[in-house]
Amino acid sequence: MAGSVVRPATEADRAAMAEAQAEAYWSNIDDLAPGAHAHPGYQKRVESMAREDAEGNWRNASVGEVDGRVVGVCYIEPSPRLLEGLWVHPDFHGRGIGSTLIEDAVARFRAMGATHVMLEVHPENPALRLYLRHGFVVTEETMRHSVGLARDLPLLVMKRQLD
Repeated sequence: MAGSVVRPATEADRAAMAEAQAEAYWSNIDDLAPGAHAHPGYQKRVESMAREDAEGNWRNASVGEVDGRVVGVCYIEPSPRLLEGLWVHPDFHGRGIGSTLIEDAVARFRAMGATHVMLEVHPENPALRLYLRHGFVVTEETMRHSVGLARDLPLLVMKRQLD
């Protein structure tokens, strides 16, 4: 995409990373957890979660920029080789930013000598199709407790071999 770039995150990106993550989260939450918008205190919890992710994980993140604006973020956890989070602002969905962030993360894992990458995704998350297109396969179906929603949510565990 013209005017777009993926690069390592810097400390100065933290606020923009949190904003992109929170906007991406809200863009499809009602599909994933109906009623979440109405849950008391949930919006503040999501904003806090996004800030905590950016503050604590920016060193293991890449950002997607369009014309100098951070519009996406991808967090990795080097051990256990986990793509921890992929967030693209909804105004920039469908422009290849998520794909570029995934491939950047895969390249970083390869450089670390990883043989595979894992991730978890809600089965109704539109990003599932993106992960499948990038070679991830479902290895397990599980449930995880959402503290913010105070209920269990289904998750798919996915894996991509890096042969």
